[in-house]
Amino acid sequence: MHFNTPCFGTVEYEQKDIIHFQDGLFGFENMIDYLLIHISPIEDSFMYLQSLQDENLSFILANPFTLYPGYSPSLSKEDLIQLDLQDDTPVIFYSICVLNKNIAHSTCNLKAPLVIRTDTRKGFQVVLQDPQYGFHHPFPDLSLDERGELRC
Repeated sequence: MHFNTPCFGTVEYEQKDIIHFQDGLFGFENMIDYLLIHISPIEDSFMYLQSLQDENLSFILANPFTLYPGYSPSLSKEDLIQLDLQDDTPVIFYSICVLNKNIAHSTCNLKAPLVIRTDTRKGFQVVLQDPQYGFHHPFPDLSLDERGELRC
């Protein structure tokens, strides 16, 4: 299958690549099927989440554990039940980012991360109860190490 995007042109994908958000994302409840598009083949700190229902809808995602090494999201009992998560369920977390021309004014939503089950390709957006995480958490200072990988 293929899908046309404004940023990446035609993207080839298979059914197994689709991430299904049963409840959509906050503010986009009717947009339920997405593709994760790698921005860099060697770095997975940032990715695009491209809607398959609307070619003009995409989000920039960050791996919150790379940007914020102390990030430790704790899911509520209700979240665990809704996501059908056990201790050994493989999941990945992403944060939606708002980028500014001045990177120092860019933010990540650490309060409402995306949780994706890698075994079923089902995604959910949850709201963490921890007050230390905000919807507009400032970006850390970013630089690259000697291998060209992101260092925070």
